[in-house]
Amino acid sequence: MSKRKREIKKRKKLLEESQAEENLHAAEPLEDAEQPEDSVPAEPHPDEYPTSEPPIDDSQIVSAPPVSAEKKPVVRKETPKRQPKPTTATDSWLGQNKENFLLGLLILYVLLLGLGTVGELFEIEWILNLPLFR
Repeated sequence: MSKRKREIKKRKKLLEESQAEENLHAAEPLEDAEQPEDSVPAEPHPDEYPTSEPPIDDSQIVSAPPVSAEKKPVVRKETPKRQPKPTTATDSWLGQNKENFLLGLLILYVLLLGLGTVGELFEIEWILNLPLFR
């Protein structure tokens, strides 16, 4: 939870900094205040851009060593230990296989229902003569 709070604080701080930068840029006077509003200033040719620094060579890039983050010990609340209830053989089998048993019964029911429906619709005698459908 504390990790999430730190992330939220970082986002708020970045947002405040970006808003402060936008306010600074908005407070600066416009350089081309003499030009009429309708005219659009022409962009300078790419060769006319000022170059203050030579391009950086990849060999000049130095990587910093990784910073190790200090980990705080995790304090866990103690939960009361539950006493396991004694299980019998039928309770454990029923508890473990209850869903599978009910799913099997449901599939069997749907298959028999489909078989009876097909027998009725297409008047198939051998299906209609089964003891289940008499």
